[in-house]
Amino acid sequence: MTGSRQMTVRTRGWPRQTLLLLGVLSVLALAREYSPEEKMAQLFILGFPGRSPAEFAAFVSGNHWGGYIFYEDINITGAAQAAELLRGIAAPPGDTKIKPFLAVDMEGGGWQLAKAGVENDLVYFASPRSMARADEPTRKDWAARLAAYTKSLGFNLNLAPVIDVDRSPSGDSRSWGGEADVVIENGRLFLDQHQA
Repeated sequence: MTGSRQMTVRTRGWPRQTLLLLGVLSVLALAREYSPEEKMAQLFILGFPGRSPAEFAAFVSGNHWGGYIFYEDINITGAAQAAELLRGIAAPPGDTKIKPFLAVDMEGGGWQLAKAGVENDLVYFASPRSMARADEPTRKDWAARLAAYTKSLGFNLNLAPVIDVDRSPSGDSRSWGGEADVVIENGRLFLDQHQA
């Protein structure tokens, strides 16, 4: 038989573990083409100083890092600028065999791209601590909106939520609270909305 055959795989309804395994296997197949140095570089997620695709290209300079993390004061000035920067990074001109992680720490409250009282076009989200005791539909909506917004900017990895049980008197707004069952319930809800 000559020519090639294409196989169509229907994944709707498959367990997440199976889909994750398929993703890992496809990345491993691509990684076989990497040199030992490139494989080692895939283990790192780096921050970089700059706000434009040109500054990013100069920083990367042909390396194949595993990903990059972005910060509000260093890399991001607004939603349109973030989307342009991430689009330029997500589709490199043949420089990367595996797409890099584009990471952000979008937890809500003080840990996100938008800051309370700062005028720009970034959306501000309430803190996990302030959402912890809201009714379930409200918490799901908050987490779904935060996940959708993060994805709409071009990020493919959110380094949230913080699932620490915070029993400090000051009450860190990054944590869902001081009770393990509340932290676990809200952490699962947050992750489910990010994986939906």
